[in-house]
Amino acid sequence: MSGKKPSRFFRRCLSITGSALLLGLVAFTGGVSGHAISALGEARPSQLALPVDSVSAEVPVVTLHFFAGAPTDGSTPYSPVIRDVTGNLHGTTYWGGASNNGAIYKTVPSSKNTTILYSLNGGADGAGPYSGLIQDADGNFYGTTVGGGQYGLGVLFLWNVKIGKETILGSFTSDTSGAYPYGGLVIDSAGNIYGTASYGGKGTCTLNGNKGCGTVFEVTPSNGSFTRKILYNFTGQKVSGDGAVPMGTLVVDPQGNLYGTTSLGGLHNFGTVFKIDTSGKETVIHNFGAGTDGKYPMAGLIRDQAGNLYGTTYYGGIHTMGAVFKIDTAGAESVVYSFAPGADGQNPAASLLRDGSGNLYGTTQYGGDLSCTILPNFGCGTVFKVDANGAETILHKFTANGDGAFPTSALIANGQGSVFGTTTADGSNSMATFGTVFEISTSQ
Repeated sequence: MSGKKPSRFFRRCLSITGSALLLGLVAFTGGVSGHAISALGEARPSQLALPVDSVSAEVPVVTLHFFAGAPTDGSTPYSPVIRDVTGNLHGTTYWGGASNNGAIYKTVPSSKNTTILYSLNGGADGAGPYSGLIQDADGNFYGTTVGGGQYGLGVLFLWNVKIGKETILGSFTSDTSGAYPYGGLVIDSAGNIYGTASYGGKGTCTLNGNKGCGTVFEVTPSNGSFTRKILYNFTGQKVSGDGAVPMGTLVVDPQGNLYGTTSLGGLHNFGTVFKIDTSGKETVIHNFGAGTDGKYPMAGLIRDQAGNLYGTTYYGGIHTMGAVFKIDTAGAESVVYSFAPGADGQNPAASLLRDGSGNLYGTTQYGGDLSCTILPNFGCGTVFKVDANGAETILHKFTANGDGAFPTSALIANGQGSVFGTTTADGSNSMATFGTVFEISTSQ
């Protein structure tokens, strides 16, 4: 397995049907361009009208880049972009690059110029960067891959922007660090880096044949070197309500506590929200899946200044098509918005963005324009807004006709009324879904 990343089928299934597929809980049910039509045992209801608290205020997207694929360009960006101090965007693509093992790229919004900064070779330097990049105070980027490395389970890397060089900080080793780090990284004010590995780790994991239910890890810089350690091993034990298979990015509070989600595990096996304090003690804050609650959170959380947490679930909610949820400072969870079949967005796979007025912005992987040519009758995804009262506005319905399709990444803001994101397909060639980088105004 060394030197290889999970196959395209593996990655598509994990993105679309959730980690449960890999644990043998459900079957992949087919689709178009590798996209599943149903997943995680949830049947898609017939098309319905939009719920009364949803409206559409269509805003066009500006496509900043159409990825062209290997060997000269990236392909299939599952991850969000980040902005540097000059406003340029940086990100990763899962495929593409010189050897089709993924790439690091830069996009300049003003000129719509995109440059491939580095192509991963699929060996010791990793393969398949899925979760995007973070940046430290010196401007260096950090990221992970879910393939390649010494054991074929992914690597943690540093990209030095000044000299244009990649340095491998370590290979994931399953039992001692976890495996397949699909969740993104987060960095605190001291430069410590935290992340999750979706599989591996030590301890009993009944959901995965005792091969590990995932980990939370810490990477500490010291005099030019980096020390790695596991902060927590998930067990997936139903009796204790512990989670399994973390897929999202962590969030850090001012006291150094970490908050995140697991896509499986918990009392109902529909995922959890957890907290890990500075001593490494885990507390399950919420178990998903009771009643009309959300199910299967694939993304991480965001936190407001008061300490409330917000996130999305891929399924669940009143209409079973996913939900936006809030957890208050007392640990009480509430569903803010439930996505509906039909022209509404469906299946949010990304974390949220929150503005100063309390509005939440995000993407759904499916739903929206049901005439989307790549996946007709199911839609190619949306950009949405949910206000503080729980009312949704669909800002854009992707059509796969030059504007992209199937967004799985979070949005980022530029502070001037625009947000940026990526899509995993673009429709320029339905058999080669390379993806896009886009910009959309939120001020209209």
